[in-house]
Parts: sequence; C-alpha cells; structure tokens
Amino acid sequence: HGIHARTESGDLLPKLIIREVAVQASSAPGSRGFVLSNHDSNVTGGIYCSSIQDSLVKGGISLDGTGDSNVLARNVVTGAGVGYDIATIGGASGPFLYDENCTSAGGTMVVRRGRRLAITNPNFELQDNGDATANGGAVIHFLNDSGIGVGGYILGGLVSGFTDAIFDTLVRVENHTGLTFRDVTFSAGHSGASAIAIEPTARNTRVYGC
Repeated sequence: HGIHARTESGDLLPKLIIREVAVQASSAPGSRGFVLSNHDSNVTGGIYCSSIQDSLVKGGISLDGTGDSNVLARNVVTGAGVGYDIATIGGASGPFLYDENCTSAGGTMVVRRGRRLAITNPNFELQDNGDATANGGAVIHFLNDSGIGVGGYILGGLVSGFTDAIFDTLVRVENHTGLTFRDVTFSAGHSGASAIAIEPTARNTRVYGC
C-alpha cells in the first residue's frame, strides 16, 4: 500500500490527520493508496475522529474495521480498482465524506459495513475506461456483506456513468435499512442502466429531489 495505518488489540488512534499528500498504490495485487485498518479483536475501532484531506490518491482508500467519525474531504481518488472500500467496526458512525472527486476504474465505492455513512456533494464518475462488473455492476454499491447497513445519506453532487463504461446501475442498495438520497444528480450514460437498484434486502430507502 502507499500508506497503511493499523491499530492492534487495545490500541486507540484518534485525530490522525493526513493532508496534502500525493500517494499511489504499488503494483501488488490488492494494493491501495491509503489503508486505515484495525485488528478484529479491537472492538473500539482503533482509528477514530481522524481524516484524510486535500490529497491525490491513486489506487483508492480502504477503511477496514475503523471507528466513529472519520472524515474524507476534498480528495481526488482515481486509478485501478474501487475508489473507496468501507467496512467500519460494528456500531460505528461514519465515515463522513465531503466534496470528494472519484473516477476509479472499478467503480467509485463499495460499502461492506457501516452505520450513518454520510456523503455530501460528491463527484463520482465511472468514465469510459471503467468496468464496475466486480463491484456488483454498480458505480456505488451498498453491499453490506459484513453487516447490515443502517441509516446514512448521499446529499447533492453527481453520480454518473459514461457512455462506454460497463455498469448496470449507478447505485445498488442491498442489506441496508434507512438509506436516503436527496438532491443527487444521477446521469447514466447508456439506456440500459438504472439510476438506483433497490434490492429486496434493502428497507426504507428514501429518494428525494433526484
């Protein structure tokens, strides 16, 4: 990985601030630009109230087992794979994303576990070289394969897929209760794609002004 911060059992790491960094994943399979991770037995989430800001990230950002109130703000995320891979510790709130720009080629986001995830004013695009097949065919995938998602929202911004990009839907929602979309611009570049695919395992998904 480009930068990897990891907490072990019993560790606490609040207020880690990473700012104005240009970082790139290595060529190794599964390598990411940034990884913030936590040992499975550390029920506190380890890294909390921390942030990655104003950085250029090639290879994506992974939050694995992290705690409450982590922030991603004004970053440019691009390169191979999925832009953001999110799996907070059970019960943790967040992360909170503000003004993020992502054009990662494998899809912009997969959420594996999270509560009260908040995304404000994103610019998320699957461009013509993009292929979201491995991300459930979605530009953003609320997969929640590591725990039921609860609450959260996307407010404003743009979620789009370009004409020659490979995707079925801009957003796929699974295993999630109470997710809200408000004033988001959805732009699917080809007629075969939907804006939002709400699967039978999703509950109380709300869409306003989109």
